[in-house]
Amino acid sequence: MRGDDYATRLRGIANQLEGMGYQQQALFCRLDALIKPFVTDPTNDDLLAELESIMQSLQSALGPRATALVLRMHRAYALQDYTALTDLVDRLDTLTATHQLVAYRYFVHRFRALVRHAQGQLDEALHIIKQAVEEMRALAHPVYLTNALLDQAYLYQAHGDIAAAEQSLNKAVTSAEGSGFLLQQAEIARRIGESYLQQGSLQAAEQRFVFAEEVYGHLGQQVQLATTVVHRASVYRQWNQLGLAFEALNYCHEVLDERDHYWVRATAYAEQAAIYRMIGELAEEQIYLQRSIDTMERSGAQLYAFPEYLQMARVLHAQIRANPDTKSLADFQVAWERIALVEEMTTGPSPQEVLPLIRLTQGELKLSEARWLQLHERKGVEHSAREALAFFAEASEHFERLGQETNVMHARLGSAQTLLLLGELARAEQVLESLHGEIPIATEEQIALLRGALAYSREEMLDALDYYEQALSLSRRARRSVDDSQYAGMLAENRQDAYQDAFSLAVAYEYPERALRVAELYNGAGIPSSDDLLDLVERTRRRLNAVLNERWTVVRYVESPLGLAAFVIAPDYFDLIWCDVADEDRMNIHVLAHNPLSFRRRAYGDYPEMIAARQSAYEMLLPPQVRERLTPDHLLVIVPTGHLHALPFAALLNAHEEPLVLETAIHYAPSLAGLLRHDVRPREPNWRQAEALVIAQSRFPAWDGSVPALPHAHDEAHIVHGYLNHQTQVMDALHNLDLMRLVDEAHFGSLREMDLLHIITHTAFRPHENVGFDSLLLNDRSIYTGTIRQWDLAAWLAVLSGCQTSLDQQYTGDERMNVAMAFLQAGVSTVMASLWPVFDRQSVDFIDLFYKHLLRGSRPAMALAAAQREAVNTQGLTTFDWAAFGVYGLV
Repeated sequence: MRGDDYATRLRGIANQLEGMGYQQQALFCRLDALIKPFVTDPTNDDLLAELESIMQSLQSALGPRATALVLRMHRAYALQDYTALTDLVDRLDTLTATHQLVAYRYFVHRFRALVRHAQGQLDEALHIIKQAVEEMRALAHPVYLTNALLDQAYLYQAHGDIAAAEQSLNKAVTSAEGSGFLLQQAEIARRIGESYLQQGSLQAAEQRFVFAEEVYGHLGQQVQLATTVVHRASVYRQWNQLGLAFEALNYCHEVLDERDHYWVRATAYAEQAAIYRMIGELAEEQIYLQRSIDTMERSGAQLYAFPEYLQMARVLHAQIRANPDTKSLADFQVAWERIALVEEMTTGPSPQEVLPLIRLTQGELKLSEARWLQLHERKGVEHSAREALAFFAEASEHFERLGQETNVMHARLGSAQTLLLLGELARAEQVLESLHGEIPIATEEQIALLRGALAYSREEMLDALDYYEQALSLSRRARRSVDDSQYAGMLAENRQDAYQDAFSLAVAYEYPERALRVAELYNGAGIPSSDDLLDLVERTRRRLNAVLNERWTVVRYVESPLGLAAFVIAPDYFDLIWCDVADEDRMNIHVLAHNPLSFRRRAYGDYPEMIAARQSAYEMLLPPQVRERLTPDHLLVIVPTGHLHALPFAALLNAHEEPLVLETAIHYAPSLAGLLRHDVRPREPNWRQAEALVIAQSRFPAWDGSVPALPHAHDEAHIVHGYLNHQTQVMDALHNLDLMRLVDEAHFGSLREMDLLHIITHTAFRPHENVGFDSLLLNDRSIYTGTIRQWDLAAWLAVLSGCQTSLDQQYTGDERMNVAMAFLQAGVSTVMASLWPVFDRQSVDFIDLFYKHLLRGSRPAMALAAAQREAVNTQGLTTFDWAAFGVYGLV
């Protein structure tokens, strides 16, 4: 029975007993119903008041008196009131000895041991808990024996005796299995998982946590469940699986919804802060650390917030490190004051646990101070660095004694960074070599960056490049695990220095293919793509030759500290070409790619200065080695960078003022690796046999007139239906419950097998909000890109006939997020979308042209090029009308 249900049932029985006149028995039931909530939340004043009320009527009953003492002991321990706790333990000791209440002897020993432990008397605490184990074994009481063995394991672990701790845990397992108590088995699994987590054995820890969660969930033990979920989030964080870590923490907060449980909430906030620390988002980290501290203080247990206080000091010095030009030595003093606050918490947890964390933080702060002094060419660099080394060494020794291998690695990495700063390269290498055991991926990434810096200092440039590539690969894996593209962008930005160093090294040593691989590694979460970036050039050739018979060229642009690079790949050619970019050229690109509609109208009208700007961009972005290959049946694949994501290459003008689309068809890819996707349908599309869904919405009443109507939406839908076969469905999105059911299905359900999707509606582009908040307007709802990218689609083509469906909002590495990208991430092979608002009537005419050529057997990019050429030559549509559309994704 779930714990909450059990308490409710007991209270119901108490009400019945009171109605029958059995007052004392009713009070016994109320006391039993109070035990679990009180132990779960011992600082709750309302529960204390209820306990006091019950005990006023049960003063003479020995069992309830002992139970009440135990509950008050839980409260005193949670509040770190060790004077009151000692008094309560003495009273329970006297009561149990006088009246032979042997079952309560376990609590006497347990809380007396915890007091000694809090006072730093570990040997005495262990001696007391061993007495508890022997007494409970003699009493043949399996529940309390198991609990005593768990306490013993905890104290052994605090003492640094990991082998003895594991031995006690194994005995507890045997005792719990013998008693048949599933809850205790879960508790043991969680404790063992915590031990593995501290040792850095992450896979073993995850297995224990998953088992414990299943049991806690089944039994309704919400607090224990939430605690275990937080531990599992920590495992995922250290594996660099940040998406799973966020998911676990969100679940934790759901479990604790409308409950107090300050302790678990505070732990969850601290773990969330740690994830933001990995991403490099200092402001968010600081917010969640403060939430953790505030939550602890509300519970009266602020002394246990010492890790968060220490981390606040780390945030302060990280802010100094991020903004060294605007900070001073006085800012370091503020961080030191934070650390001093923790050292004053002498009545809190055991010094053996706090001290190494303090020393680690002091070492990090001194290292930052040394870097700041070096940057500003001040004296004292070596003195601060030597102090940092001493702090790191002391922290490492303490962590090693406690068996906390992950923290040992952190301390040694600090030592290696400090030695690198001092130029003691051999010693730094020795420290890195000393790291062993199961190394978390996040730590592995740090090691790779350090080894890269070490090799760079030794002028071993190719080795440095290898290590930087390894670090970027690990970082890329972390970005791919994050569902929120905003966080993926932060992670990419956090590794920008490593990317720039690696790219510059590859270029300097004339390894263009390695430079290309580094550029691909810097991409953000991206569409599902090949994680194997070896032999990129040759594999791209094989893939495109198979479908285009050597009539293709790929240009992969990269914005780097060295300038704008263009990697040109063709069936018989590969090279890195530098684009000659003057300040005027950059301004032209900025104007041509600027998003507001008024800019787009002017840029793609017939104004002489804009014609010159489009010609200039053509000359700058298309080297002669590319231009000489272009023919109308050729496909030019563009992988953009920076502002080029918002540039319609088809509208660039050659010297004869002819648009590029007359020379070649154009296809856009978010990354080169994205062309090598293996998660899409291998067969060739047959458009006449395609199963298609056309969704159209012409009116938007839910938006109170703020969204204009699309009076020709249904005309466009019927044109598309006329080109395709009888399997095409046309759905009006307005008031369509069937469509909304499809949208609400977790994996877009029956649309999984649709070959073609054509959606005619408005798009809401929100450049000032977080990534993932652009949306399609369907029925009376906004379907956000963050939702779309979670769908499970397999269409060959999605045509998004809406405004700005390919307009980019924010970088994720060198990629962008928009509605078109969301459909690619959901599994669609190719998407046709627009860069700026397309007008209803002109859109219908242009879509008619596109499908006419698509149904003749053309690939989407070729069909689009044919439609654009026809628009240029015969239809009289302006460049503004046809240039907005582009084809993205797979060729």
